[in-house]
Order: sequence, then C-alpha cells, then structure tokens
Amino acid sequence: GKGHVDFLEVWADVFDTFEIQRDRVYVTGHSMGGWGSYLLTLLYPDRFAAAAPYAGPVTQGAWTGLDFEGCDEFEFDGNTPCYIEANGSIPRDQHTRKILENSLHVPYAIMHGTSDELVPYSGVARQAERLFELRHRFRFYTYPGYEHYSHPIMDQWSEAARYMHSFTRPLNPAHVTYKRDMPFETATETVQSDGLPLNFDFDSAYWMSELTPTDPVRGVAFFDGASLALDNPAHLAAPDTGAPTSPGTTGPYVITGLQWLADPTATPAEPENGFEATLEGVSKVRVDLARMGIDATKTSFGRITTDGPLTLRVDGDWTAAPSVTVNGETATAQLEGGVLSVPLSSDSLIVITPDDGPPVETPPVVAFTEGSARAGQHSDNVTIEALLVDGAGAALANAPVTFELTGADGSRSWTATTDDAGLASSILTLAETPGAYTLEASYADETGATADTIDFEILKEDTNLTIATQGKGSKTTWVATLSDADSAAGIAGRTIEFYADGTQIGTATTTADGTATFTPPPRNRNATSQARFTGDDHYTASTSR
Repeated sequence: GKGHVDFLEVWADVFDTFEIQRDRVYVTGHSMGGWGSYLLTLLYPDRFAAAAPYAGPVTQGAWTGLDFEGCDEFEFDGNTPCYIEANGSIPRDQHTRKILENSLHVPYAIMHGTSDELVPYSGVARQAERLFELRHRFRFYTYPGYEHYSHPIMDQWSEAARYMHSFTRPLNPAHVTYKRDMPFETATETVQSDGLPLNFDFDSAYWMSELTPTDPVRGVAFFDGASLALDNPAHLAAPDTGAPTSPGTTGPYVITGLQWLADPTATPAEPENGFEATLEGVSKVRVDLARMGIDATKTSFGRITTDGPLTLRVDGDWTAAPSVTVNGETATAQLEGGVLSVPLSSDSLIVITPDDGPPVETPPVVAFTEGSARAGQHSDNVTIEALLVDGAGAALANAPVTFELTGADGSRSWTATTDDAGLASSILTLAETPGAYTLEASYADETGATADTIDFEILKEDTNLTIATQGKGSKTTWVATLSDADSAAGIAGRTIEFYADGTQIGTATTTADGTATFTPPPRNRNATSQARFTGDDHYTASTSR
C-alpha cells in the first residue's frame, strides 16, 4: 500500500541525490523488514545484488510451513493453522514463496532463530527448502535458541554483510526468470492503501517487460527466457556452508545452502543471434534485443514455447519493418516506435530479417568504465578509462579520446588512444586544488560526436609528520619531516609549529625534502618535543607521534 509508494519515492530520491554504485545495492531488514527484503528483491530483482532477511516472515504476517485444503476454514481472529495475519494483511496472497523463481540472480542470507516466538522457524525453513529446489544461491543461517529480538540485541550483522558483498548485480543476465502473480500484486496495491487507487504493475525484469497475464485478476504469468547471444557459463549448484561463528556474531549458527560453481565438464556454447523463451499464462510480453546482445541489423530468431495465444513484442529499434516468418510461414507483424508486435498462437520459431535498404550510419558511443576512478587524493595518480564503440557496438581501436577535467582550478585536457578492445586509458596525476570537478570523455568522427560526463572529486592528501632530536647541548635541534602518506615524498613550503611540553615555542618552513629544522631555546632543550602541521587547501593536518 502506501508504504510501497514511500519505497519508490525514497529509491528515486536516493539515486538522484547520491552517487550510488548500481551493481552493489543490497537490502536487509529485521522482522517485517525481513519480509520486505524478500518482497523487494522478488518484485524488483534487477535492482539488487543480494538480500539478508533477519527473523523475517515469508509473508506479511507469518507462515507456519503448513498448507492443506480447507486450512483457511479454521480461521480465528485472522489466523489459521497455516497463516498468521498482521497489519491487515492477506498472508496467503502475499506469500513470497509463490514467486521465489524471481530470485535467480539475487542470493539470500537468511538469518533465523529456532526459538522465534513471532515468526515460526518452520515456515522460514520451508522457504529455504524452496530455494534449494530451485537450485538458487542462498545461505540459511540457523541460530539455536535465538528468539525474535536476539539478532538486534546481540549481533552486528557483519556475517550477512560479508556474504551479500561477495555478489554484484548483473545488468543483462543471459537467463531471466520472472513470475507475475496477480493476487500478490493486488494485495500489494490494496493492503494498507487507505482506499487509494494504487497501480504498480510488477511486469518487468532486466531485458523483459510488459509481462501480461491471460487472467488479469487471479492469473499468474511466468516467463523463463534466455539470450543465446550473451555468455551464459554453465554452473553446478553445490552445497554451501561455513564456520559456525564469525566476528560480530555473539551466538553460534548452522549453515545450509547452495553456491554456484563453474562446471568443468561443460563445453561453452557458440553465441547465436537469437533467444529462447517458455511462457505460461501469458498473453503479452516484450523483449529488448539490444540488452540481450542480439544484433537487430542481422537476421535474428526466437524459439517460443507457450501454453496459449501470445503477442510477442520485440524491441529492435527498427526504422523500417523487417520481414517475419513464424514456423516458416510469412507472418503479419506491426512495427511501432521500433518495436515489432508478432501474434503467436502456439509453440513457434520466429525469424526476423531486417530490411535490405541502405545502411544507416549511427554515431559512436563513448562511456567511462566501472574501472575508471571517480575520486582521488591531491598529488596521487589515478586511472581514467573510457570505452569507445561504433554505432553497432563494435570496439573502435586506435582512436583518440579526449579527456577534460574542469573545476575550481579551471580545466585541463589530454588525449588517450584506444587499444584493440576500444579502451582509452591514462594515468592522471591530481595536481589541482581539492574540490568537486567534472570529468568528460569525448570523441568525434565523420559519423558524429559522442561524450560522457561524470562527477569527480579531488580530496586532500593525507600527511605524515615525524620529529627527531639531533645534537646535544647548545647544538640541539629538532627536525620535523612532513611527507605524503601514500608516497612518503617530502612536502615543501609548509609551516610546521613546534611545541615544548605542549606549549608552542616557534615555527619553521619545510624544505624541498619536507624537513623543517628548529633550534629550541636552552630552557626547552630537554622538554618533550612535538610538531604540528595545521593543514591547508591541499593537505590534511597531522601531528608528530
């Protein structure tokens, strides 16, 4: 209900406000937040890399792990032997176990105590059982004797964080599985909605969208598809376990689960310019060829298995209608906005051949890579890297990419040449004043121009300061050395304050090697010496140790 509206608004605000690494977004929560960890990852699997439900029910309320015909007839005060109602919920309809197929690329760390008095352990164990049946990645941490509030009181949740952070979100996986359950969707729209007409349409994941059920009220639409153009390494689902305890966790636990290991016996499949999909209870679905790695300028195909009539919408960004055959026969298809709609009545082999008209030149595309630095300290060296491809997505080699850094100290530009993979890489020494900057990569040729811009921050360089006493008697001097914390190179031209027994008694300026020499007055020669650098626009403060 309204809480889901809150989630969508906060999600949009966070990504508008902060620089978020999109492939490392995780969700965790305790109790009802644990159910939310299931809910959000199953409705929006393409937004999250992993999840960790703590003492979380598998529905809004709880499930005991039982289900049998007539169970709901034993209802009392909203509860049955199978389901426990909470917050005006519809626990049978909001049962996440029904759509666990959606977690194909979202591993779970499920944390639960055997003595949980509010969320029965038995129902959560059945949730883990279903993940095992699906052969998805997960870890089920069983905490003997833990009750519902043990984790917030005694644990720092570091084990779940460690597990989650070992995964990243795939942007365009080769294999996509998604189930749209209309009773589940209706409950999400109506429970705690205060009568507001909410409409969420949980109909997309990764490169699949517009998933429409044959029965819009009680139906379940299931999509299981794979791009044959993307790399999809074969894997083995093997048992996953670990030590019975870890730092930040007070009590011991038992782990059961599955992990994916590369299959050493598998022979990699040759890429094909097509896809396969099995659909159940679906009247319409859309796939995006570009995100599937399929070249729409060449002949492509789709092998479709369906249990009823289906409108297949294929987004190839065509400007002219391609020819289409279904099971070898010319088919009627409509092109609108680059999307081809093909009606299918049964299992089909669809072949799409683009128009043979003159090729349309498309401009190149340049983009900063994930490996390119977004920040660095003053005086440090950072790697700046951008990928350049032509309009068809092929790497452009031996091409000049211009980089420009703009900010408080003006701007400077330089050029790097792409390698055979289309990567333009350079080492940038950050000589500018710390602050916020803009970094741009650009390229132009006869087909057009392209540019990509990211925010870049230059931070103050960390410093180290040491002090040593040299000589004796009237020849006593204090020598302070100020250096770059990373390179250990001396920093020249900085004022160093000298203290005797905590009282400042003088200053000196560092020389080219970063040293500042001070002769203490006779009364201070045997005092405890200390040096301080108060910092400036480029360097952080430091004190001698």
